[in-house]
Amino acid sequence: MTKQEENLARERKEIAARVASFKATQEKFRREREQYFATTLENARNEPRANPADSGSSGCTGKQARARKSPEPRAPGFLNDQRCQ
Repeated sequence: MTKQEENLARERKEIAARVASFKATQEKFRREREQYFATTLENARNEPRANPADSGSSGCTGKQARARKSPEPRAPGFLNDQRCQ
């Protein structure tokens, strides 16, 4: 094998090792994402739900609450949710 062939073989081997390392890292990240998702979903399912009536909240979103406090008139049906009046 010539010097050039040896260099090419060594470079191919190094590239293959880097690709394998990259794939292993990506697989690790995928597993961690799946575990995080499963844990977060499980926690969300197990948390007791807050009743807006108990907390004194109107249940309005921020945009609805701002629209409710807005002094200018609104068109019928535009952010005119009766729960937020």
